[in-house]
Amino acid sequence: MDIVDRALKIAVKQLWHPLTNALDSLYQRMKILASLQVAFREGEWEFSRASLLLENGAIAGDELELIQADREQNFEVLEPLQQAIELIESDTRISVDNVSRPTLRPLKLLEMPDEVLIKIFDYVKGWTGKTAPFYELGNIGEDVKNLRLTCRRFCSTSSDLLLRFVRVELTPSSLSQFEEISRHPTISKGVRCVRVVLPLYNATLAQDISTFAQHNAQELRDLTETMELLLPHAVHAVDLHFPTEKVAEELRNAWNIVDIWESYAINPKDLVRETDLIYCGVLQEAHERYRQHFQEQVILRKDAYFIKAVAAAIARMPTVDALEICDFDYQGSWRTYSRSWIDQVSDKEALGQNLLVPMRWEQARRYELGDPPTEILVKLPAAIHQAGGLVTALKLELSFPESYATLTQNEEDLVALKASVQGLKHFKLRARHFKVRSFGPPVPEAEVEHIKTFLHALLDTQSLEHLFLDFGFLWDRDNMPSSTSLGSLFTFRSWPKLRHLFWRVCPLHLEEFKQFIGNLPTPIEYMGPHATHLLSGTWAEALDVLRRKAKYTTIECPSGGGLEDMPKEEREDIFPRRNGRPDSDSKAEQYVAGKIEQNPLRKTPALASEAGEVGGDDEMLPAAEI
Repeated sequence: MDIVDRALKIAVKQLWHPLTNALDSLYQRMKILASLQVAFREGEWEFSRASLLLENGAIAGDELELIQADREQNFEVLEPLQQAIELIESDTRISVDNVSRPTLRPLKLLEMPDEVLIKIFDYVKGWTGKTAPFYELGNIGEDVKNLRLTCRRFCSTSSDLLLRFVRVELTPSSLSQFEEISRHPTISKGVRCVRVVLPLYNATLAQDISTFAQHNAQELRDLTETMELLLPHAVHAVDLHFPTEKVAEELRNAWNIVDIWESYAINPKDLVRETDLIYCGVLQEAHERYRQHFQEQVILRKDAYFIKAVAAAIARMPTVDALEICDFDYQGSWRTYSRSWIDQVSDKEALGQNLLVPMRWEQARRYELGDPPTEILVKLPAAIHQAGGLVTALKLELSFPESYATLTQNEEDLVALKASVQGLKHFKLRARHFKVRSFGPPVPEAEVEHIKTFLHALLDTQSLEHLFLDFGFLWDRDNMPSSTSLGSLFTFRSWPKLRHLFWRVCPLHLEEFKQFIGNLPTPIEYMGPHATHLLSGTWAEALDVLRRKAKYTTIECPSGGGLEDMPKEEREDIFPRRNGRPDSDSKAEQYVAGKIEQNPLRKTPALASEAGEVGGDDEMLPAAEI
């Protein structure tokens, strides 16, 4: 009966509150009713919790009978009381309307406060709320532009919706445009997400035209080989209405260009034909422009000028709360310079433009052309924080470089990075592979340690709610994960607010998994361990651990933990391979969600402990008995 006593005390205390007039009295009564409703909701939660304990068998005997009797008595008292309160609340709202309506005057749309109009226009634009913190859908269409033409008031209240998402590249022109947006008195107020794009103009290619020629000859060779394999379907493959004979002719031209550039890299004096001189000229002109682009990047990176300028611009935009850092963007320089294969080999201007496409980080690694500007990953969030900006959502979407050592070279930078993420709610790390052969030798343990040190600083905050970690770059060419555990990323601290977790290609030990789950204060809403590799322990135990704290789980492509001894058909019966969101829960996911009692990897159902946790010492099923 504690809930009833508490509710009555709240009501009595509020009823003795002095009232000044009829409308104030009605509002005071609404407050009392609201307090009672809160008390009832808390009571319902307590009953639901007790019900769960009963269903899980966590209590028994005399205690069970007492709780059941208490529940029945409380419901008998509370149910009619709640119905009466709901009736009083309805009557009070009607009275408020009757008393206040004569004093109200008709309101028109333009008489609404600016805040209300802005919220309305947000819905016209296509409001996404907090479900899409990274604003992947981009900016507005024509609706807001038309609103601005309606009248001055609409223009002033909708103009800040013009740009929600802005990108800035490591080039002088892009940085200049970004700074201009940040200084605009209206547009700057609506920017919510900034994407920093860091493709690379490489020093080795800029300084040596022979290497530049050899590199681009190899790139064109790879693309031409692909097109040659697709020749029977070439028209469909390039999505152009060219006859097969035309595509075959361009293939011969492409191979001619490859031969010219490869010869130029060895001895340009040997090239004397008119065709040779034409394509050598294309190469030389493009190299000069490439060298200029590289020098511009050198100037921007000197003394962290680019980092400071971007941080200052973000600080000038009061609503920016999301930051994306990537090494490639289809909307930026790639779109400006890149042309299709058939455009390149049939048009000299398009061919020259394609030689100016900046390089993704994995390309520099594959061709051993040096390190990209990885220091920006550490320094930029800290610089934004020091400039007065606040980032609550951070996404790193990168192809992997040769070395991550620059991420951990400066201890002061890591300390500043940690200070900058104390308000971080959403973090997303995604490794990008643009070519299948990006999978290379196993990532050295030292490199994995650099990554872990960097992420320890980045994730050391109590505010994280959504965490997405994709370690796909740890797979090697033999489709094997790293043998270095990443478990310390989850066990080095507690996660009081974490509600949503997805990780992919994460090797760890079962004990680390247990420690992480045990440190979660409340059940997590969603957990998606995809391609997780258990370095020790069994997946039977891992499912028991997940069952304790995961409300909804998707488990795909697990490895290690005894699964390698199971036949493929039996393993995929428990952990089916699926693309995208599953149509139905797998057996493993049903067990974790509590929909079935039998652990599909155990001989007998595990017994529930007094704490309501599932576990046991049952052995994992031999493959023949599953």
